[in-house]
Amino acid sequence: MAHVNPPDLPALERTLRDATAAWEDTPYVMGGTSRSGADCSGFVMRVFENRLDRSLPRSTRQQVSAGIEIGRDELRAGDLVLFRTGRKTRHVGIYLSENEFAHVSPSRGVTVSDMTTSYWQDAYWTARRVVRPTTGGTPSSTATSSPAPSQETPYGW
Repeated sequence: MAHVNPPDLPALERTLRDATAAWEDTPYVMGGTSRSGADCSGFVMRVFENRLDRSLPRSTRQQVSAGIEIGRDELRAGDLVLFRTGRKTRHVGIYLSENEFAHVSPSRGVTVSDMTTSYWQDAYWTARRVVRPTTGGTPSSTATSSPAPSQETPYGW
């Protein structure tokens, strides 16, 4: 999962890609929330907590109610993307850009996938915006630090 971060990437996307790379080799563990093993919602919760200083609910069921619902054509870095992957199974990831999202795959662990593959297109359910830039522009350009609270505002909780 080697990703090169071009210098022109927006700061939030760069932060999320760096966070995903830091979780590389983390296996899927149902109920897990750490780099020794995580499930999809645990990974999402920890990335937001550790890299964006934002609290998200623990479960996918709760995360689908966080923030505000947005259309697929409105996706931007940091939005939650949610999928129906089975009759009762739901899955969540973090949108990066260009139809890519970070998530925890039961077979591959933490990874980046393309939402335009037939599997993810068919499973797509909804998206939620849980952070938004202020009218002043994009988050801080420091790739490894969290955006300043004055530049990102959480919604919905």
